[in-house]
Amino acid sequence: MTVSVLSLAERGAEEISVTFALQSGEHIQKESFLLSVAQVADLRLHVGGCDRACYESVEYAARLHRAQKCALQILSYGDCSEKMLCRKLVMKGISREVAEDAVAELCLGGWLNPAESARREVERCVAKLWGRRRIAAALYEKGYSDATTKEAMRALSEVDEVELCVRRIEKRTGGIPTDPADRRKLIASLERYGFLSSQIKEAFTRILQN
Repeated sequence: MTVSVLSLAERGAEEISVTFALQSGEHIQKESFLLSVAQVADLRLHVGGCDRACYESVEYAARLHRAQKCALQILSYGDCSEKMLCRKLVMKGISREVAEDAVAELCLGGWLNPAESARREVERCVAKLWGRRRIAAALYEKGYSDATTKEAMRALSEVDEVELCVRRIEKRTGGIPTDPADRRKLIASLERYGFLSSQIKEAFTRILQN
């Protein structure tokens, strides 16, 4: 089988359609792949004869380009960890190998910054009046690594977590229940929201003092 590049056609300002001719005897098959301008430059493609390795490189580059476009569309709806983004790409029918390569390239290109997106996630959780345990659990659930989660959680050093607990109490009950059973229910609820026992006690004290 002989392989050649028939054409390189621009598709807008950022993409190029690469069309191959694959000839076996008298049979000629044409196939086209959509690549980014940067990919075409990196592969040093030109019209004319090439080998099977060139064809396979272009085929993989096209799959990678599609995955990256899909990933950027996903990111337009909100932050993602690397793991979560890869999982979403696989759910859309992209192979794990291509998904992982696409996510890695997005990180290198600055399109995906797990540390920054994790910090923003912590800020959103604080706005929801969540305690540190629930915030950490949310980060792990979204696929952030141990190191990224620990680094993002440092932002809580600038937050008055007891005050968050006070605001959560005021939002839920308006104050400290006098009935012991209701108080136990309140404490259980605050623990589910991720507050530590020491923070809950201090929050109770602040409310009672005011």
